[in-house]
Amino acid sequence: MNDLTTVVGEAAAIVDPQGQNEGISILCGLIVWATEHPDRYRGWDAETLAAALRWNFDIDAEEADEMARQLVDVE
Repeated sequence: MNDLTTVVGEAAAIVDPQGQNEGISILCGLIVWATEHPDRYRGWDAETLAAALRWNFDIDAEEADEMARQLVDVE
């Protein structure tokens, strides 16, 4: 049996083999973060998104906060 992290990573490679679709990368990263940090996941508010983005993309808090605000504010 495969773990979810492996499955998501392999699925992303099929859907976006060159890794150029930022949306797919973000979505896969959020799923993996939520499964790796079940105690911290409480829905996708801006704070949780920022934590997941920092973990996935190794960006600083300011960048993660801005990116999270943009994702939460998408209409």
